[in-house]
Amino acid sequence: MTFFAFFVPLIAACYWIGRSRAGYGIALFFAGVFVWQMAIDGPSSLLESNGCTDYGHAANDC
Repeated sequence: MTFFAFFVPLIAACYWIGRSRAGYGIALFFAGVFVWQMAIDGPSSLLESNGCTDYGHAANDC
């Protein structure tokens, strides 16, 4: 449910902003996804150093 509580308002805000300025809406979405990644998986998720591919907090491939 946290996923929907975060992304539904984010997508609504991106749509609202993107109606007149598409670039800002897209940038807001990418910034929101980055914030979600940092909040859920932490900064180390971007710097995977053990040879595994990390697909999020629930799955990885070693």
